[in-house]
Formats: sequence, C-alpha cells, structure tokens
Amino acid sequence: MTSVESNAGPTQGHGFALTLLGGFQLARSDGTVVLPPGKPLALLAYLVCSRNRRASRSVVADLLWGDSAESQRRASLRQALFTVRSAVGADGVLSDGEWIEAGANIVADVDAFLLAIEARQYAAAVAAYSGDFIPSFASPGAAEFERWTDTERLRLRGAFLAAAVQYLRELIARGDTARALPLTQRLVELAPSDDEMWRRRFDVLMLAGEAGQMLLEVASLRAARSEEGITLDPSLERHIAQLVGSLARSIPPIEHDQEVIGIPSVPEFQGRSDAFTALLAAWATASAGAPRRFLVVGAPGMGKSRLLRELTTRVRQRRVQVVLVSAQQRERDDAYALFAEVVSQLASLPGAAGMAPSSASVLAALVPRLAEEFSVTAEPTSASADLLLRRLRALADLISAVGDENPLLILLDDLHWADAASIKAIDYAMQRVKRTAVLIVGTSRHDLPEFGHGESGLVLRPLDRSEVQSLIASIAEVPGDARSGLLLETVYTAAHGSPF
Repeated sequence: MTSVESNAGPTQGHGFALTLLGGFQLARSDGTVVLPPGKPLALLAYLVCSRNRRASRSVVADLLWGDSAESQRRASLRQALFTVRSAVGADGVLSDGEWIEAGANIVADVDAFLLAIEARQYAAAVAAYSGDFIPSFASPGAAEFERWTDTERLRLRGAFLAAAVQYLRELIARGDTARALPLTQRLVELAPSDDEMWRRRFDVLMLAGEAGQMLLEVASLRAARSEEGITLDPSLERHIAQLVGSLARSIPPIEHDQEVIGIPSVPEFQGRSDAFTALLAAWATASAGAPRRFLVVGAPGMGKSRLLRELTTRVRQRRVQVVLVSAQQRERDDAYALFAEVVSQLASLPGAAGMAPSSASVLAALVPRLAEEFSVTAEPTSASADLLLRRLRALADLISAVGDENPLLILLDDLHWADAASIKAIDYAMQRVKRTAVLIVGTSRHDLPEFGHGESGLVLRPLDRSEVQSLIASIAEVPGDARSGLLLETVYTAAHGSPF
C-alpha cells in the first residue's frame, strides 16, 4: 500500500493512543493531545473500527459530510486527511486509490478491549473498558457517523456487560468480594433497567456481609422504579424475598418467634426535615419573583437525589415547570456539555418561544435542533470572551422567557461530575435573571464556590442511630425484641449513617 498526499509531521514513526472508550482523543505516548474531537478524529476512529482498519473514500465522505455536494465531500475528506497526517505523520493514514487505511502507529483502546474478550481474559477486558464508545460527538453533516457510533456504543457496551458477568463469576468462585462489589456497581450503573444485574448486585452484597446496604439499595431501587411507574420483575422480587428470609434466619432465634415482613416500595424520608424545609423556603422566595440558587452538598448515598425528588413532588402540585439534568462523569471534560443539556430541556418548555431570535441563534450553536425549531441560523462558534458573554445573556433570556410562563425549578444533580465551563456559565447567567420565579438547585459531593457564591445551601450529615431505626421501620416490620437491635447495628455499621 502506498502513501498519497504525504505530509510527514514531526511525530512520524512514533505511536499514538486513540481513546474511544470513555473519551474521544488522539494523544502521544506522553499524553499530549494531537487531535481533539472533530471530523479528522472521527475519520480516524471509523477507519480503526472498520474491517482490516480500512474503508473507501466514498463511504467515509458520506458518513461525515453527507449534507454536502459530492465535490465538496471529497474536498473536505482531503482536508481531514491532511489534518490527521499533519498531527501523526504520513504513516498515520495510508492511501491506495479509493481506499484509505489507519496506520499501525495508531493504537486504539477498543482493540485492546476486544482482543482481551477474544482471549477470554475477562479481567483485562473489564480494565480496558473505560466507558462508553465515543460518549459525546455531534457535528453538522455527520448524522450517519453519529448513527454508526450509536450502534457501536450499544454493541461494545453489551460486550463489556457479558465480559464483566464472566469476570464476576470468577471473582465469586474465589471469594473475592472486594473486587466483586465495585464491579457490580458498574454493572447496575451501565444497565440500571436490567433486573438481572441488580440480582447479581444484591447477591454480592450479601456475600460480602453488607446486608444492611443490600436492604437500603433494594428500597432505593423500588423508589426509583415507582417514580417511573414500573415494577420489579417477579423473579427478582422472589429472589429479594429469599435474601431477606436468609437474613432473618441468620439472626439468633428467641422464644417468641415473630415474622419479618418484606420491604415496601418506597421508604419514608428520614432525617432530612431541616434540609427539606430550607429548600421549601428557598422555593417560596424564588416563586415570589426573586431568583435563587441553592447548593446541596453531601457524600455519596446521603440522599441528595432523593431530596430533589421530594421537592419535585411537592412543587409539581402547583403548576410548576421542572427541569432535571444529571451531570455525567464521561462528559466532565466536554466544555458546555451540561449547559447544552439544560438549554435543550428549557427550549422544550412552554414560554421558550418568547426568547429573542438572537438568543436562539447563539444557543443553536450548542443545540443544533434549535435552529429549525426557532427558525434561526446557528451563530458560528469562536473562542472569544464576547461569545461567552452572548451565551450567558442567551441562557438568561431563555430562563426568563420560560419562567415568565410559569414558575420554574431547575435541578442540577451530581454537579461534581459537571464540566467547569457549564457550572460557571449557568451561575453567571442566573445572576442576570431578574424578577422571575425561578429556583436552581444543584447537588454535589463537595462544595462548589463557583456555584451560587455562597448564596444559600446546606450540607447533608449522616443519619444518627435513631434516624436509622426510623428508616428501618419504614422499610420493613421487624420484631420488637433483641433481633431488632441486631438488625439496627448491622445496618448502621454497614451504611455508616448513609440512607441510600
């Protein structure tokens, strides 16, 4: 195979790491990024994942520039190839007429993952899977490429889940619950609607002696499913009943035996009355036309998300519009990822039509569908302070337009995973909102001085023993004897005062 359009860059002959799992970039061995997300990198990703790491020019051009004329597609492809070769050298992409091929100096993490599965080295496969395939990429004209990434993402996620289950069996066989516990956590995070993954999670918790944590996670799962209007699969319900029964049998019997009843669908909200009261007070102020920001800080499992659900349930009884966005760990390095999702949800609410066309044009650069929905042309992006200011004003305009229609509650969960640009931009935009009934509540595992600037907030503390006892009583009936004390100590010790 011969090289055409040669442009040997300074790094020719060296290896490059192509990250496709949990990220999207090409870097040198020292970690220096040479290709960030963009169509040149998308071109390289498609070649690496294609059969024999090669594809025809026409196929690649259609994938990435499908909305352009054929001559323009070809010109854009040549420019993308030039960009890749400028970054990695002429041997980064080889060409032979109509066919182009990824060079051997491009080493992709997805290859290591698939090779480990093929060799049945499941531990290595689990370690190699750093996250979803190309977790976030979109570009004008690349709709077909985006559909391809969606398909690949599901395929590779399925391959990981299958490999992880095999690895989990190995860990259980040798009694290694220390590794099995975090693995089952990954399983339920990646497949939260898969009851079989939850069954494995509960089994491992019991094997690890974490019965109290198992009870709390069962209750939390039922609460979440109840909000979605769905129930657990009957087979999982039976399995949970067996686990609860085994837990009851493990407690020493006494003379007057009493039955331990199962777990109800939703546990009562315990130990968070002060926090809930503070949130309602902030909402009362905001709904009177004084925009507020409020930050809830707490360690994992302290009930931050449950607090948001309870607030949502309360205010929705009063014709309040609610936007809920959860920051994703995989998007932490994607500037304005959270900002764009907030804009997308707000733009779908009544009142958004009152936003100025100039604001819609600015925001359409981040959320392309807005261009069609608001009949505007997306404003070209550029790295400038002026652009940032226009985005802040545009979001403030959108929030005001929606809030003028009905009171607005914006909930931002897991802000510790959010990209810094989004947090600052949303906070600054809120400072520009005046005389609008809007409250924005964020949750985080740690303090975020850039959010709200200390305007108002609170820190969730662990539950004390009496609150844990009340929580247990709301989850299951237990005998009023020595066994209830043993169960309390088991749960309190396992969960360390964490309600979830």
